[in-house]
Amino acid sequence: MLTQLAFALRDIRRNPIVYFFFVVQLLVPIFFVSVTLTFMADSIRYIRRVHQVSDHEVVFFSPSIGAVQQWRFSRDAAALLVEVLDEDRRGYSYIENIALREHPNLNFVVGMGQFGEFFQLGSATREATQPLVLIGHNVNALEIGSPVRFGRSTTPLRVSDRLPPSSSFIARGALKSLDSSVLILAEAEEMMGYFFYDFEYWVEIAKNTCLIDPTGSELRTFVTRMLDESGMALNPLDLGTYAAHHHAGNFYGILYFLVFFGITLAFVVVGIVTNTLQLLDSRMAEYAIHLLSGAKMSHLYSRVVIYLLLLVSLPVIIVSAYVFPLFRIPLYTGLIRVLPLVVCVVALLASLPLLKLRSTDVVLHLRSDDQ
Repeated sequence: MLTQLAFALRDIRRNPIVYFFFVVQLLVPIFFVSVTLTFMADSIRYIRRVHQVSDHEVVFFSPSIGAVQQWRFSRDAAALLVEVLDEDRRGYSYIENIALREHPNLNFVVGMGQFGEFFQLGSATREATQPLVLIGHNVNALEIGSPVRFGRSTTPLRVSDRLPPSSSFIARGALKSLDSSVLILAEAEEMMGYFFYDFEYWVEIAKNTCLIDPTGSELRTFVTRMLDESGMALNPLDLGTYAAHHHAGNFYGILYFLVFFGITLAFVVVGIVTNTLQLLDSRMAEYAIHLLSGAKMSHLYSRVVIYLLLLVSLPVIIVSAYVFPLFRIPLYTGLIRVLPLVVCVVALLASLPLLKLRSTDVVLHLRSDDQ
């Protein structure tokens, strides 16, 4: 196999311009196809998750950016959030920018109100005296029973359970996976008062608050009181309507780009197959010498497959190194996932050249045209 790898590398060195030409041609459509497929999958998962909670009318809020400078901390506004989330439990909220000193590489999410119940995140019941800590399915740095120091509390919390696989929650217009996160279910009053100084997270809690099955008067009262007491202008948006218009529209737009770059990729594939057939024609005499020297046809097949594998794998690795970190996917894990697809593509590209090589009497290419 190493010998055939050396021969394949020599084929590349003989004509490096052609090799890098096809690498670049593959790079562009692979990048856009992978990105569009990822966004399409995200849109599909988002719509499915919204459909799972479609029995409830969920209203989330888009703050008015122009009034940011008018926002001010108000204990009345904080009391309103405590009333809605903790006392009446008429909605949920979340915080995503929590970072703990003991676990700087872990992503922490704090859920308040009906967060755990609404998204069906495990069967454990949160105790009233302290937050509940749950770890995602892929979290290995913590185990059930591991201590977690949270906020100003001197008593560490303990991990209570592990979330089911593919756990997620809806964060406004996006679906957030919890498989690689630590989820802390807590009271809004604890987050704004006991665990952190000076109510520093109240703005994020307010912006991320979602009301569940609100009446018209409840919605109007919440928006009016937040504006009067904190200067925060909240624009209500219905989750179901947003998903139908925004993500369904994105789906068809992404589908258009996928078809366009899919056709581009098909033309590149035709060019690679044609180039490989020309490479075989120019190397037939060399192949014949190898066969007369004791090589087998399987060695020649391996040489062609390795050449195509080197051609396809380089743009795939380059695109993976850029795309996977954008979606918080470890590069090694991502490459393992795309490996079967790479193998299938190489098998498809090599099928016609291998059939031609198999049906050709290679040794005849040693004869001169005069004989």
